[in-house]
Amino acid sequence: MRIGALLIDDIAPSARNVNRVRLLQALLHGPGRSRSELGRALGLSRATITGVLLDLERAGIVEQQAEGPDDRPRSNGRPPLQVSLAPSAAYAVGLDFGHRHVRAAVCDLGGRIVSDQYGAFDVDEAPLESFALAEQLAGQALAEAGVDTRDVIGVGVGLPAPIDAATGIVHADGFLPNWHGIRPARELEARLDLPVSLENDANAGAIGEQLFGAGRGVENLAYVQVSAGIGVSFADTERGGVSNNSTNLSFNGSACRTLENDRFCGRVARLSNSTSRSALVTSTSLGLDWFKKLDEDQTLQVSASVIRYVSDQDLGDNLKTHHFRLAGSYSRRINGRLSAGADVGVRALRRAGADPDTDVSGSMFVRYRLGDLG
Repeated sequence: MRIGALLIDDIAPSARNVNRVRLLQALLHGPGRSRSELGRALGLSRATITGVLLDLERAGIVEQQAEGPDDRPRSNGRPPLQVSLAPSAAYAVGLDFGHRHVRAAVCDLGGRIVSDQYGAFDVDEAPLESFALAEQLAGQALAEAGVDTRDVIGVGVGLPAPIDAATGIVHADGFLPNWHGIRPARELEARLDLPVSLENDANAGAIGEQLFGAGRGVENLAYVQVSAGIGVSFADTERGGVSNNSTNLSFNGSACRTLENDRFCGRVARLSNSTSRSALVTSTSLGLDWFKKLDEDQTLQVSASVIRYVSDQDLGDNLKTHHFRLAGSYSRRINGRLSAGADVGVRALRRAGADPDTDVSGSMFVRYRLGDLG
Protein backbone atom coordinates (compact mmCIF):
# COMPACT_ATOMS: atom_id res chain seq x y z
CA MET A 1 0.00 0.00 0.00
CA ARG A 2 1.32 3.44 -0.85
CA ILE A 3 1.93 5.68 2.11
CA GLY A 4 -0.21 8.27 0.37
CA ALA A 5 -3.12 5.87 0.22
CA LEU A 6 -3.23 5.64 3.99
CA LEU A 7 -2.42 9.21 4.89
CA ILE A 8 -4.27 11.16 2.21
CA ASP A 9 -6.81 9.26 0.15
CA ASP A 10 -8.28 7.18 2.97
CA ILE A 11 -8.16 9.66 5.86
CA ALA A 12 -11.42 10.71 7.48
CA PRO A 13 -11.42 13.48 10.10
CA SER A 14 -11.08 11.30 13.20
CA ALA A 15 -8.94 11.21 16.30
CA ARG A 16 -7.34 7.95 15.14
CA ASN A 17 -6.12 9.48 11.89
CA VAL A 18 -4.91 12.60 13.69
CA ASN A 19 -2.89 10.33 15.98
CA ARG A 20 -1.43 8.54 12.94
CA VAL A 21 -0.12 11.81 11.56
CA ARG A 22 1.25 12.93 14.93
CA LEU A 23 3.03 9.62 15.42
CA LEU A 24 4.55 9.69 11.93
CA GLN A 25 5.78 13.24 12.49
CA ALA A 26 7.36 12.17 15.79
CA LEU A 27 9.16 9.29 14.08
CA LEU A 28 10.32 11.57 11.27
CA HIS A 29 11.97 13.92 13.77
CA GLY A 30 13.26 11.17 16.05
CA PRO A 31 13.43 7.55 14.84
CA GLY A 32 14.18 4.56 17.03
CA ARG A 33 11.73 5.27 19.88
CA SER A 34 10.00 2.80 22.14
CA ARG A 35 6.23 2.75 22.55
CA SER A 36 6.58 4.21 26.02
CA GLU A 37 8.69 7.09 24.71
CA LEU A 38 6.16 7.79 21.95
CA GLY A 39 3.30 7.72 24.44
CA ARG A 40 5.03 10.24 26.72
CA ALA A 41 6.02 12.51 23.84
CA LEU A 42 2.53 12.56 22.32
CA GLY A 43 0.51 12.35 25.51
CA LEU A 44 -1.25 9.16 24.38
CA SER A 45 -2.03 5.98 26.26
CA ARG A 46 -0.13 2.77 25.61
CA ALA A 47 -3.29 1.18 24.17
CA THR A 48 -3.74 4.06 21.70
CA ILE A 49 -0.08 3.91 20.63
CA THR A 50 -0.32 0.13 20.16
CA GLY A 51 -3.45 0.43 18.02
CA VAL A 52 -2.04 3.17 15.77
CA LEU A 53 1.26 1.33 15.35
CA LEU A 54 -0.59 -1.84 14.38
CA ASP A 55 -2.38 0.02 11.57
CA LEU A 56 0.86 1.58 10.31
CA GLU A 57 2.82 -1.66 10.56
CA ARG A 58 0.18 -3.52 8.54
CA ALA A 59 0.49 -0.82 5.89
CA GLY A 60 4.27 -1.31 5.86
CA ILE A 61 4.98 2.27 6.93
CA VAL A 62 6.68 1.57 10.27
CA GLU A 63 8.88 -1.21 11.54
CA GLN A 64 9.82 -2.37 15.02
CA GLN A 65 13.21 -3.78 15.91
CA ALA A 66 14.88 -4.91 19.10
CA GLU A 67 17.83 -2.94 20.40
CA GLY A 68 21.12 -3.91 18.81
CA PRO A 69 23.63 -6.23 20.52
CA ASP A 70 25.96 -3.35 21.36
CA ASP A 71 23.35 -1.52 23.42
CA ARG A 72 23.71 -1.59 27.17
CA PRO A 73 21.88 -4.67 28.55
CA ARG A 74 18.94 -4.16 30.85
CA SER A 75 18.86 -5.65 34.31
CA ASN A 76 15.70 -7.67 33.72
CA GLY A 77 13.08 -8.36 31.08
CA ARG A 78 13.27 -8.12 27.33
CA PRO A 79 14.48 -4.85 25.78
CA PRO A 80 11.65 -2.71 24.35
CA LEU A 81 11.13 -2.68 20.61
CA GLN A 82 12.36 0.43 18.81
CA VAL A 83 9.89 1.95 16.34
CA SER A 84 11.05 3.72 13.16
CA LEU A 85 9.69 4.60 9.76
CA ALA A 86 10.26 1.80 7.25
CA PRO A 87 12.80 3.37 4.84
CA SER A 88 11.49 1.58 1.75
CA ALA A 89 7.82 2.33 2.45
CA ALA A 90 7.95 5.43 0.27
CA TYR A 91 10.37 7.75 -1.53
CA ALA A 92 10.68 11.43 -2.35
CA VAL A 93 12.36 13.31 -5.18
CA GLY A 94 14.46 16.39 -4.51
CA LEU A 95 15.25 18.98 -7.19
CA ASP A 96 17.97 21.56 -6.62
CA PHE A 97 18.09 24.49 -9.05
CA GLY A 98 21.31 26.48 -8.87
CA HIS A 99 22.23 29.37 -11.14
CA ARG A 100 24.31 27.06 -13.33
CA HIS A 101 23.03 23.56 -12.59
CA VAL A 102 20.09 21.28 -11.93
CA ARG A 103 20.34 18.27 -9.61
CA ALA A 104 17.79 15.52 -8.97
CA ALA A 105 17.94 13.05 -6.09
CA VAL A 106 15.77 10.24 -4.74
CA CYS A 107 15.68 9.54 -1.00
CA ASP A 108 13.85 7.03 1.20
CA LEU A 109 11.85 7.76 4.36
CA GLY A 110 15.04 7.61 6.42
CA GLY A 111 16.54 10.49 4.43
CA ARG A 112 19.12 8.28 2.70
CA ILE A 113 19.86 9.35 -0.89
CA VAL A 114 19.58 6.26 -3.07
CA SER A 115 20.24 7.93 -6.42
CA ASP A 116 21.13 11.34 -7.83
CA GLN A 117 21.70 12.94 -11.22
CA TYR A 118 23.37 16.24 -12.14
CA GLY A 119 23.25 18.50 -15.17
CA ALA A 120 25.08 21.78 -15.90
CA PHE A 121 22.70 24.39 -17.31
CA ASP A 122 22.13 28.16 -17.45
CA VAL A 123 19.11 28.17 -15.14
CA ASP A 124 18.95 31.98 -14.86
CA GLU A 125 18.34 32.49 -18.57
CA ALA A 126 16.07 29.55 -19.47
CA PRO A 127 13.53 28.55 -16.79
CA LEU A 128 11.28 26.39 -18.99
CA GLU A 129 14.22 24.50 -20.42
CA SER A 130 15.48 24.04 -16.84
CA PHE A 131 12.18 22.36 -15.96
CA ALA A 132 12.54 20.03 -18.93
CA LEU A 133 16.05 19.08 -17.75
CA ALA A 134 14.75 18.54 -14.21
CA GLU A 135 12.06 16.21 -15.55
CA GLN A 136 14.69 14.23 -17.43
CA LEU A 137 17.08 14.02 -14.46
CA ALA A 138 14.28 13.00 -12.08
CA GLY A 139 13.29 10.19 -14.42
CA GLN A 140 16.88 8.99 -14.65
CA ALA A 141 17.32 9.08 -10.86
CA LEU A 142 14.12 7.08 -10.29
CA ALA A 143 15.14 4.53 -12.90
CA GLU A 144 18.60 4.16 -11.37
CA ALA A 145 17.08 3.63 -7.92
CA GLY A 146 14.48 1.20 -9.27
CA VAL A 147 11.65 3.27 -7.74
CA ASP A 148 8.20 3.40 -9.32
CA THR A 149 6.49 6.81 -9.36
CA ARG A 150 3.55 5.19 -7.54
CA ASP A 151 5.86 4.86 -4.52
CA VAL A 152 6.85 8.56 -4.61
CA ILE A 153 4.98 10.77 -2.15
CA GLY A 154 6.12 14.07 -3.63
CA VAL A 155 8.82 16.34 -5.00
CA GLY A 156 10.70 18.98 -3.00
CA VAL A 157 12.23 21.85 -4.97
CA GLY A 158 14.88 24.30 -3.79
CA LEU A 159 15.43 27.60 -5.62
CA PRO A 160 18.10 30.29 -5.05
CA ALA A 161 15.49 33.02 -4.57
CA PRO A 162 12.83 34.10 -2.07
CA ILE A 163 9.51 32.28 -2.47
CA ASP A 164 5.99 33.53 -1.79
CA ALA A 165 4.66 30.52 0.12
CA ALA A 166 1.01 31.50 -0.41
CA THR A 167 1.11 31.88 -4.20
CA GLY A 168 4.19 29.92 -5.25
CA ILE A 169 5.56 32.96 -7.08
CA VAL A 170 9.32 33.43 -7.18
CA HIS A 171 10.67 36.86 -6.28
CA ALA A 172 13.08 36.87 -9.18
CA ASP A 173 14.53 40.40 -9.05
CA GLY A 174 18.27 40.21 -8.55
CA PHE A 175 18.25 36.42 -8.28
CA LEU A 176 16.74 34.71 -11.35
CA PRO A 177 16.53 37.42 -14.03
CA ASN A 178 14.25 35.67 -16.53
CA TRP A 179 11.85 34.03 -14.07
CA HIS A 180 9.32 36.85 -13.77
CA GLY A 181 5.78 35.45 -13.59
CA ILE A 182 7.01 31.84 -13.60
CA ARG A 183 5.25 29.43 -11.22
CA PRO A 184 7.74 26.55 -10.85
CA ALA A 185 5.50 24.29 -8.73
CA ARG A 186 2.69 24.40 -11.29
CA GLU A 187 5.09 23.79 -14.19
CA LEU A 188 6.80 20.85 -12.50
CA GLU A 189 3.58 19.24 -11.29
CA ALA A 190 2.33 19.21 -14.87
CA ARG A 191 5.57 17.59 -16.07
CA LEU A 192 6.09 15.07 -13.26
CA ASP A 193 2.47 14.29 -12.35
CA LEU A 194 3.45 14.45 -8.67
CA PRO A 195 2.73 16.95 -5.88
CA VAL A 196 5.48 19.58 -5.68
CA SER A 197 6.57 21.60 -2.66
CA LEU A 198 8.61 24.72 -3.39
CA GLU A 199 11.11 26.26 -0.97
CA ASN A 200 13.99 28.70 -0.86
CA ASP A 201 17.23 26.70 -1.02
CA ALA A 202 18.50 27.95 2.36
CA ASN A 203 15.21 26.98 4.01
CA ALA A 204 15.33 23.60 2.27
CA GLY A 205 18.85 23.05 3.60
CA ALA A 206 17.74 23.89 7.13
CA ILE A 207 14.84 21.43 6.88
CA GLY A 208 17.18 18.68 5.67
CA GLU A 209 19.69 19.24 8.45
CA GLN A 210 16.93 19.42 11.04
CA LEU A 211 15.36 16.12 9.97
CA PHE A 212 18.34 14.02 8.88
CA GLY A 213 21.61 15.85 9.50
CA ALA A 214 23.56 17.89 12.01
CA GLY A 215 20.42 19.53 13.38
CA ARG A 216 18.60 16.33 14.36
CA GLY A 217 17.64 16.54 18.02
CA VAL A 218 18.60 20.22 18.24
CA GLU A 219 15.86 22.59 19.40
CA ASN A 220 17.06 25.67 17.50
CA LEU A 221 19.10 25.61 14.32
CA ALA A 222 20.68 28.37 12.23
CA TYR A 223 21.62 27.29 8.72
CA VAL A 224 23.97 29.44 6.61
CA GLN A 225 24.40 28.72 2.92
CA VAL A 226 27.25 30.36 1.00
CA SER A 227 27.11 30.07 -2.78
CA ALA A 228 26.37 32.82 -5.33
CA GLY A 229 24.85 34.70 -2.39
CA ILE A 230 24.48 34.15 1.33
CA GLY A 231 21.29 32.51 2.59
CA VAL A 232 20.32 32.22 6.25
CA SER A 233 17.45 30.17 7.68
CA PHE A 234 16.34 29.35 11.21
CA ALA A 235 14.62 26.16 12.36
CA ASP A 236 12.73 25.71 15.62
CA THR A 237 12.06 22.08 16.55
CA GLU A 238 9.62 22.92 19.33
CA ARG A 239 7.44 24.94 16.96
CA GLY A 240 7.86 22.28 14.32
CA GLY A 241 9.05 24.29 11.39
CA VAL A 242 11.46 26.58 9.61
CA SER A 243 11.05 30.33 9.61
CA ASN A 244 9.88 32.03 6.45
CA ASN A 245 12.62 34.62 6.73
CA SER A 246 15.41 34.11 4.25
CA THR A 247 18.15 36.64 3.66
CA ASN A 248 20.17 36.72 0.46
CA LEU A 249 23.17 39.00 0.20
CA SER A 250 23.52 39.72 -3.49
CA PHE A 251 26.55 41.97 -3.28
CA ASN A 252 28.65 43.72 -0.66
CA GLY A 253 31.90 45.45 -1.45
CA SER A 254 34.13 48.42 -0.73
CA ALA A 255 37.24 50.02 -2.17
CA CYS A 256 39.63 52.50 -0.58
CA ARG A 257 42.41 54.75 -1.80
CA THR A 258 44.98 56.30 0.52
CA LEU A 259 47.01 59.40 -0.31
CA GLU A 260 49.52 61.27 1.84
CA ASN A 261 46.95 62.96 4.12
CA ASP A 262 43.66 61.67 2.69
CA ARG A 263 41.82 58.40 2.59
CA PHE A 264 38.76 57.76 0.38
CA CYS A 265 36.47 54.73 0.64
CA GLY A 266 33.45 53.76 -1.43
CA ARG A 267 30.82 51.25 -0.32
CA VAL A 268 28.05 49.45 -2.20
CA ALA A 269 25.72 46.65 -1.08
CA ARG A 270 22.50 44.97 -2.15
CA LEU A 271 20.48 43.00 0.39
CA SER A 272 17.18 41.20 -0.09
CA ASN A 273 15.00 39.71 2.60
CA SER A 274 11.78 37.73 2.23
CA THR A 275 9.65 38.20 5.32
CA SER A 276 7.07 36.08 7.11
CA ARG A 277 4.44 38.25 5.39
CA SER A 278 5.60 36.85 2.03
CA ALA A 279 6.94 40.26 1.03
CA LEU A 280 10.31 40.82 -0.57
CA VAL A 281 12.18 43.86 0.71
CA THR A 282 15.33 44.86 -1.16
CA SER A 283 17.79 47.51 -0.02
CA THR A 284 20.53 49.01 -2.16
CA SER A 285 23.08 51.25 -0.48
CA LEU A 286 25.87 53.48 -1.73
CA GLY A 287 28.32 55.28 0.51
CA LEU A 288 31.43 57.45 0.37
CA ASP A 289 33.81 58.21 3.25
CA TRP A 290 36.57 60.84 3.27
CA PHE A 291 39.15 61.03 6.03
CA LYS A 292 41.44 64.08 6.05
CA LYS A 293 44.46 64.62 8.29
CA LEU A 294 44.69 68.43 8.52
CA ASP A 295 47.91 68.38 10.57
CA GLU A 296 49.47 66.36 13.36
CA ASP A 297 46.67 67.30 15.80
CA GLN A 298 43.57 67.82 13.66
CA THR A 299 41.46 65.39 11.63
CA LEU A 300 38.30 65.74 9.60
CA GLN A 301 35.95 62.96 8.45
CA VAL A 302 32.95 63.25 6.11
CA SER A 303 30.54 60.43 5.25
CA ALA A 304 27.67 60.39 2.77
CA SER A 305 25.29 57.52 2.09
CA VAL A 306 22.01 56.75 0.37
CA ILE A 307 19.89 53.64 0.91
CA ARG A 308 16.88 52.69 -1.21
CA TYR A 309 14.32 50.25 0.21
CA VAL A 310 11.79 48.65 -2.13
CA SER A 311 9.03 46.15 -1.33
CA ASP A 312 6.98 44.24 -3.88
CA GLN A 313 3.92 44.49 -1.62
CA ASP A 314 2.13 47.42 -0.07
CA LEU A 315 3.56 47.63 3.43
CA GLY A 316 2.12 51.04 4.23
CA ASP A 317 4.71 53.81 4.20
CA ASN A 318 7.54 51.40 3.40
CA LEU A 319 6.65 50.53 -0.19
CA LYS A 320 9.49 52.66 -1.55
CA THR A 321 11.73 54.52 0.86
CA HIS A 322 14.93 56.47 0.34
CA HIS A 323 17.22 57.24 3.24
CA PHE A 324 19.89 59.95 2.78
CA ARG A 325 22.56 60.78 5.34
CA LEU A 326 25.43 63.27 5.41
CA ALA A 327 27.68 63.44 8.46
CA GLY A 328 30.87 65.15 9.43
CA SER A 329 33.24 64.91 12.35
CA TYR A 330 36.08 67.19 13.46
CA SER A 331 38.61 66.17 16.11
CA ARG A 332 41.53 68.10 17.66
CA ARG A 333 44.13 66.67 19.98
CA ILE A 334 44.80 69.03 22.90
CA ASN A 335 47.67 67.07 24.45
CA GLY A 336 48.98 63.55 24.52
CA ARG A 337 45.86 62.16 26.24
CA LEU A 338 43.08 64.71 25.74
CA SER A 339 41.17 65.46 22.55
CA ALA A 340 37.91 67.23 21.72
CA GLY A 341 35.69 67.64 18.72
CA ALA A 342 32.23 67.89 17.23
CA ASP A 343 29.88 65.76 15.13
CA VAL A 344 27.09 66.97 12.90
CA GLY A 345 24.68 65.00 10.73
CA VAL A 346 21.78 65.58 8.38
CA ARG A 347 19.32 62.81 7.62
CA ALA A 348 16.42 62.78 5.18
CA LEU A 349 13.79 60.07 4.83
CA ARG A 350 11.62 60.12 1.71
CA ARG A 351 8.64 57.77 1.36
CA ALA A 352 6.66 57.07 -1.78
CA GLY A 353 4.16 59.86 -2.36
CA ALA A 354 5.14 61.84 0.74
CA ASP A 355 7.28 64.84 1.57
CA PRO A 356 10.68 63.98 3.03
CA ASP A 357 11.27 63.92 6.78
CA THR A 358 14.49 65.69 7.64
CA ASP A 359 16.37 66.02 10.90
CA VAL A 360 19.67 67.56 11.91
CA SER A 361 21.73 66.32 14.82
CA GLY A 362 24.93 67.53 16.42
CA SER A 363 27.11 66.82 19.41
CA MET A 364 30.36 67.82 21.01
CA PHE A 365 32.72 65.40 22.71
CA VAL A 366 35.80 65.24 24.87
CA ARG A 367 37.97 62.14 24.98
CA TYR A 368 40.66 61.29 27.51
CA ARG A 369 42.98 58.36 26.93
CA LEU A 370 43.80 56.59 30.20
CA GLY A 371 46.81 54.78 28.81
CA ASP A 372 47.86 51.78 26.79
CA LEU A 373 46.30 48.41 27.59
CA GLY A 374 48.56 45.56 28.64
